[in-house]
Amino acid sequence: MNIKKNYLIVLTLTALLFVFTTGTVLGFEFQQRSQLYGTRAFGMGGAYTAVADDASAVYWNPAGLTRSGPLGLMASFGLEDQMIDDDDFMNDFADLLEKLYDEDSNEAFIEEFMEKYDFERQELDVMLNLNLGSFALSVLGTQAIDQVDENTLESELLSQGILSAARNIRGDSAAIGVNLKGLIGNYNNAAINTNNYYRADGRGYSYDIGGLFNLTDWWRLGVMVRNIDSSIDWEWKEDDNYAGANEEVELFDALERTVTLGTAIDLPLETLLALDVELDGDFNPSYRAGIENSLFGLFSLRGGVYGEDEDQVITYGLGLRLLMFQVDYAMDRESDFHKVTAQISF
Repeated sequence: MNIKKNYLIVLTLTALLFVFTTGTVLGFEFQQRSQLYGTRAFGMGGAYTAVADDASAVYWNPAGLTRSGPLGLMASFGLEDQMIDDDDFMNDFADLLEKLYDEDSNEAFIEEFMEKYDFERQELDVMLNLNLGSFALSVLGTQAIDQVDENTLESELLSQGILSAARNIRGDSAAIGVNLKGLIGNYNNAAINTNNYYRADGRGYSYDIGGLFNLTDWWRLGVMVRNIDSSIDWEWKEDDNYAGANEEVELFDALERTVTLGTAIDLPLETLLALDVELDGDFNPSYRAGIENSLFGLFSLRGGVYGEDEDQVITYGLGLRLLMFQVDYAMDRESDFHKVTAQISF
């Protein structure tokens, strides 16, 4: 294998992809940890661009579907620590979402919820993936609830339906993959002190492209350009229960465009080391690093870090694999955000 040629491919592709990375995100956006879909990736701090080899590749790097096996089914769920420790909170949280998405607002329930619980933000995310060889169909969703102040509650939902495809190029030394994404968003703002309710529904699209390159038997590079083109149109609801457009709220009109460069190195004793560098639309870098050690091909221990400077978040994870079945768990030390994934692959 000619390593110099591989370097040239990576640098050329990266230069071309940077041309597309302009644009910004307006209004509210989800905290970074909610975008770390997939438990194995979360346990490794999100350093997964050059690792992606399972159904979660649809998020991290669709080119990885070429290494995900002929068939795979994955379900992932992530939630805050308070949702686990307090049974009442989980039930009340579910009831709150039902009230917020109901046509008839329930001010009494919302006010009772805010009086009962004291938090700044709660989030949960869900990922469902089905991959058939180098093709995949996925659903990703993140729901967040913010207590803006003692009288105002804000709800944000972003769902993505993703159709992915990948293929090998230059034998098995390189692969390329694409995502086509349909987006559904929902925003709710309930100000119970003024009895004002605002709600907006959004629809849109986005697409990604990714590449994987095997430089040697133990060294891989990955490139991911997320949201090359993206657009979301919002429509404010206005009737007897909602006040219509809130001029103080500026909702994002596109998902952020980013470029991520990743590397993964296979070390002795079944150890994997990975590093990602992500550039946002303004070319501001953020870093993700992770490590994984497998024991006898059955147990995996993981650790990672992501974020910037004082906002760095440390993650931990473990996995258990029995034949075609695998269960993974991960959490971060900062906010006790937990993730669990069950998957079957052939």
